Amino acid sequence: METITNKYFTLLLIVLFHAFAANAQSTDHNYIQTWDLKVAGYKTSGSISGNTPLTHAIRTIQYYDGLGRLSQTVVPGFAPDGKSMVTPKVYNEVGLDETNYQPYIANTGEPVYREDYADELMAFYEDNYYDRFGNAPVEYEKSPLKRIVKQGAPGDDWQLEDGHFVSFEYLTNNSSAELKAINWKATGDLCVHNGLYPAAELYVTKVTAEDGAISYKFKDKLGNVVLKRSKAPLNEYADTYYVYDDFNLLRFVISPEGSSQITGNFSMSDDLARKFVYFYKYDNRKRLIEKKLPGKEPEYTVYNQIDMPIMYQDGNMRKMNGAVKAYEWLYTKYDALGRVIITGITTEYSSQTRDQVQSLADASNYCWEYLLHPSSYPVSFYNYYSGQSFPWAHPGSIQTLTYYDTYNVIVVSDGTYTPQPIASDSEMNFNPADANFSVSQPDTEFIKGLPTVTFILSQGSLLPTVTYYDKRGRVIQVRQKGHISGAYTITTNNYYNGQPENITNTVYNTNIKHKYIPPNSVPQSITEKYTFEYDNFGRLSLRDYQVGDVMALHKVQNKYTPLGQLRQKIISEGGISLQTVDYSYNIRGWLSAINNPSQVSSSGDLFGMNIYYNTINQGLNNTARFNGNISATEWQTVQTSSSLTPPTTGRKAYVYSYDELSRLENAVFSEYTSGAWQQTSKYNELIKSYDLNGNIKGIERKGSLSNWNTDIIDNLTYHYNGNQLIAVDDDILTDNGYDFYDNANFFNGTIPEYEYDANGNVIKDANKGIIGITYNHMNLPKEVYFSKDSKLDYYYDATGNKLRQDVIEAKILTKRTDFISNFVIVNNTPAWINFDEGRVIMDGTAVHFTETHLKDHLGNTRVVFGYKNNALAVKQVNSYYPFGMNIKGLTTRVTIEEAKHPANEYLYNGKMFQDELGLDWLDYGARMYDAVLGRWHSVDPLADQRSWVSPYSYCQNNPIARVDPTGALDDWVEGADGSIYWNDKVTSSNDKDLAKGETYRGTEYRRFEDIGSTTYNDVNYNSDKTKTSTPRIRPDADGIVTQEESIDWYHFGGGTPLTVDISKFNFKSSKLSIEDFKTNSQSVDFFNGWSNHPLSSSIIWRPASDETLSDVYGTIRLAIVNRDLGTVRVVTDDATGFFDVFDYSALGSIVGDRLRSNGNPTPFGFIGKGTGTIRLTTPESPKIDYRYLIDFK
Repeated sequence: METITNKYFTLLLIVLFHAFAANAQSTDHNYIQTWDLKVAGYKTSGSISGNTPLTHAIRTIQYYDGLGRLSQTVVPGFAPDGKSMVTPKVYNEVGLDETNYQPYIANTGEPVYREDYADELMAFYEDNYYDRFGNAPVEYEKSPLKRIVKQGAPGDDWQLEDGHFVSFEYLTNNSSAELKAINWKATGDLCVHNGLYPAAELYVTKVTAEDGAISYKFKDKLGNVVLKRSKAPLNEYADTYYVYDDFNLLRFVISPEGSSQITGNFSMSDDLARKFVYFYKYDNRKRLIEKKLPGKEPEYTVYNQIDMPIMYQDGNMRKMNGAVKAYEWLYTKYDALGRVIITGITTEYSSQTRDQVQSLADASNYCWEYLLHPSSYPVSFYNYYSGQSFPWAHPGSIQTLTYYDTYNVIVVSDGTYTPQPIASDSEMNFNPADANFSVSQPDTEFIKGLPTVTFILSQGSLLPTVTYYDKRGRVIQVRQKGHISGAYTITTNNYYNGQPENITNTVYNTNIKHKYIPPNSVPQSITEKYTFEYDNFGRLSLRDYQVGDVMALHKVQNKYTPLGQLRQKIISEGGISLQTVDYSYNIRGWLSAINNPSQVSSSGDLFGMNIYYNTINQGLNNTARFNGNISATEWQTVQTSSSLTPPTTGRKAYVYSYDELSRLENAVFSEYTSGAWQQTSKYNELIKSYDLNGNIKGIERKGSLSNWNTDIIDNLTYHYNGNQLIAVDDDILTDNGYDFYDNANFFNGTIPEYEYDANGNVIKDANKGIIGITYNHMNLPKEVYFSKDSKLDYYYDATGNKLRQDVIEAKILTKRTDFISNFVIVNNTPAWINFDEGRVIMDGTAVHFTETHLKDHLGNTRVVFGYKNNALAVKQVNSYYPFGMNIKGLTTRVTIEEAKHPANEYLYNGKMFQDELGLDWLDYGARMYDAVLGRWHSVDPLADQRSWVSPYSYCQNNPIARVDPTGALDDWVEGADGSIYWNDKVTSSNDKDLAKGETYRGTEYRRFEDIGSTTYNDVNYNSDKTKTSTPRIRPDADGIVTQEESIDWYHFGGGTPLTVDISKFNFKSSKLSIEDFKTNSQSVDFFNGWSNHPLSSSIIWRPASDETLSDVYGTIRLAIVNRDLGTVRVVTDDATGFFDVFDYSALGSIVGDRLRSNGNPTPFGFIGKGTGTIRLTTPESPKIDYRYLIDFK
C-alpha cells in the first residue's frame, strides 16, 4: 500500500522589525507582547523586557480569549502620566462586538489584564468628560448578512436608547416619491431619459443621521451608485444622478438643480445641461479625453501610447488673437520611470483639434525622455534631456524642469538659457555652516528615485531649487533662488528618532543689501530657527522659535489629555510667559472650549470661546445638535491696548440654525449684559434661502452704521445664470464700511453686473467697479483693473506660488509686496516673517516686534498681541460674521503703534485680506473668496468631487464647522520623514513655503499611525491645529480584513501593508491536484472550485462562505515551488521572487479597483501568512481520485 506523506508549505513569511519576549503579563490569559524599537542596539529577544524605557521601545500587549479572539489591548505608558491605555473588546453570541468600547487609561500604571475594565472605563470617562458612556454601540441586522442597522457613538446622548444615532435601512426602489429613480442612459454623447426604473431594480440604503437628516443611496446590480438623494427643505429632494455607458464608465453627473429642471434627453449643447451637468467622454481605450464642468468650457486631455496624460487644454487656452488661433496646450514629459521631468505651455499645435493632436501622439514611438551626458552633448533646449518624446515644444515654453538621482548635471539657471553647473553655484551648494546646529553631510549614494534639482519659471526666469538628503532619504537642506535678483533661501532640517528636531530657514538678498545696508558692509541675511521636542509617543511637547541670534524668542509648550489630545498651550517670549491657552473637548473628541470666555482678562487670557453642540446654554436658548453641527458659539476678547490686564469687549454669542442639508440659515447675535444674556440681534446674519445646488439667494445682515448705531446694513438679493452669480441687489444703498455696496444699483434683467470667462472665473464686477480681470493658466488672477490707469498686478511662479503683488494708482506704483518663502518684503524693505504662531515684524534685518495670533476653531485670527515695555500690547481684535465678513463694531483692525508696524492682514481662516483699491477679497491660494457675498469667484478646482453642490459655494454653506483652506481642499503638512505638523505659512499643495519633501495635507487631515504591530492611532488633525488621537486595534489583528476595514485603511493607512492569515479563509470547497500545475510556470486560480490557467490569467477567487472577501483581496493565485515536494506559494501576476504581495489595487480587487478609479492615492498590499497541507481527499483510492484538498492550520 502506498504511503501518503503530508506536504507542508509556507505561503509567505512576514519579517517583523520587532523583538518578542516571553516575560509573563498574565498566567490565565493568552497574550502576544510586541515592542516597536526606536533605537538601535537590541539584537535578541532576551535583550528587551518590560523594563525597557519608552524612549527606546513602545510596548503593546494583546490578550486573547479561549477562542483566539482579541479581548484586550494594553499600551503601557501611553498617557502623559505614564499610565497604560486599555482597549477592551467583547463579543455577543454570534461573535460580533456590539458594545465597541473606546480606549481608556487604567487607574494604575501596571500593564496587566484589566478584569474590571467596564467599571474602570466608565469611571475614566465620567472623570474626564462627565459622561460615563465610553462606548459606541452598534446594532446588527439579525441575518447572515450582519449589516449595521443602528450606529451609536460615545456619550450618553448618542446611545441607542436615546435616539441620536445613525440608522440604516436596506430597501429597494419603487414608484413612491421617496424611492423612485429616473432611469438615465448614456447613448453616445446623448443622455436619454428612459422613465423610471422598474420596482426592485435598485438597492437603496436609507441613512437617517443623528438629527434626523435623511439621505439615500441607490445602486444598480453592478454596484454602481446611480443616485444620491437628500431630503431638502420644503419637502423637496436634492437628487444627484450618475449615468454610465455600456462599458460601465461614468458619462454624466446631474447636479440637484439640474435634476429638478431637466425633464428629457439632453446633450452638451443644451443650455440647462451646460449649466448643471458634469460631462465625461472617453476614447476606445477607456481614457478620459474630455471633461466639462458646469459653467466651464470643455477640458481636453491627450495621452501617449502607454496611457500617460501628456497634454491638457481648458477653455481659456483655446483663445483667439484677433482672427488667428492662439491655442495653448499645457504639456508634461516623463522619464522611463514615469516621473514628471518637464512641464510647459506650447502653441505649436494651434491648428489641430484634440483628436488630431492625439493622432500625432499615437504616431510617436517615444513615451519618455532620458538624460544625456553633459560632457558629450551641448546644452539643448531640453537641458540635457533627450527631447525625443511627443510633444515637441520650443525651449521658451518650459514651466518646470526636474532632475532626479544626481547632482552632476549642467542646467540653465535663467531666462537666457545659459548653461551653468550646479556644482559651480556657491549659492546652491550644500553648506552645513548655514545651519546653527550640527547637520549630517548629504548622501549621494542613496538618492536614486529622489528629485535633486528643480527649476521653476518665476518672473520670466527658470530659478533653481536644489534638495539634499541624508542616507535615509530625508531632506536635510533645500536651497532655492528667489525671484528678486540676488535673493535665495536655505532651509535645513535635522532629525531625532525620525522626527524633525531642528529646522532653519535663511533668506539672503544682495539687492536689498545694496539698497538698505551701508556700502562696503558684509552681505546680510535673516535666519529663523525652529527646535522641536517630542514625548515618547511622538507628540510635540516643545517648540522654540527664534530669528537671528535672539535666544528663545518665542516658545510654545504643549500638554495633552490622557488620550492624546492637545489640552494646553503655554506661550512665552524671551522667558516671560504671555498666555496659557486651554483646550477642552466633549466625549466625541470635538473641541468644546478655548479658555473660558467668562474669565477673559481676569485669568490673564486675551481670548476665550465656548463651542456648543449637544449642550444647551439656557441663557442663549440654543437647540442641541447631535451630528457635529455647532449650535452656538460664545466668545470674549480684550480690547486693543498696552496693559498687563487689558479691558474686555464683553461676552458675545451667536446661536445658529440649519436646514435639512446642514446649510446655515440664521445666526442670531446675543450679548451678556447686566448678568444675563440678551438677544440684541445687533449683528445677525440671515440667509434668506438656497437653491438645490446651495447657491445663496439672499442675505440680510445687521451691523454698525456710520454713526455706530446698529440696523440692517445689507439686504441682498442674488440673481443667477446657472451657478454663476450675475447680479446682486441691495435694498440698503449706503456704504457703512465693511458691508456690500451696490455700486451698480438694481439689476434690470438684461445687463449682468458680473461676467465670466471660459473657465468660469469672474472677469467683471460692476459693484466693486472692476472693469476687467485676467487670469493665468492656473486660473489665478494676474491683473485686476479698476480703471485703465489703476489696477492690481499679481505674479506667480509656474506652480502657483504668489511671488509679488503690485498696487498701481493713476499709473504710479504705490505699493509692492514680495513673498520669498515666508519672508514678506514691502517696497523693497523686509516687513515681516510669518511663523507658525503669528508674525515677526522686522526693522531692516533686526526684529522689531513679535506678534502672536490667537485663533478660534476655524483658524480665524481673533487677537493679535505681543510683549513690549513690560506690558501685553494688544495690536488687533477681530470678530466675524459666520461667512467671514469682519464685524465693524467688534473689530479693531488698525495697529495702534508706530508706522513701522504694518497692520496684520491675515484674518478670516488666517488668510491674507486683499483690501487694496477696495478689492476686499481673501486670498486662499487656489481661489479668491468674497466674504461679503459668502461665495467664491472661480470654479472649485475639485468641483467634480463635490458634484452635489455649486462649484462657487463656500464650505457647502456650513462655515461654522468647516474650513476650505485653499479654495480647493478641505493646513497640515507631512514632512519628508512622515511626521505631520501644522504650518500657517502653507495654504496649498503648490505653496511657495512648502519645503522639498513636504506634502500638503489640508486644514483637516486623517490618517492611521502605528503604535505597535497590532495597534494604531486613528488620528484626526483638526482645523484648530489640535490633534485628536483615538487608539484602535489594527484591522488585521484577527487575521482577516473586512471590506469596511479595507476601505478605511485604503484611505487613511498611508500605504502600509496589512497582514492576512490565510488559515482563516475557507478553502474547503476548493480542490486541486499537483497534476493541475502543468509546468512550474503555471498556477491555479480558485472560483468555488478549481481550474488551471496560465500565470497571466485573472479569475477572482470567491470563497463560498464569504464572497465579500474576494471584493477585498481580488485574485489569489498559487504557483508550484517544488513539484516533488508538492510545495506551492502565493504569487501575483508580476511575481519575481519568493516574497510576493497581494496588490490591493491591481489584482482584480473590486474594492481596490473602484477606489483607485476614484482617484484615491494610497493603495496598500495584503501580505498573506500561514502554513497549510496538501493532502489526498481519498487516500484509499489514489489512482482514481488524485485531487488534493487545501487545508490550512
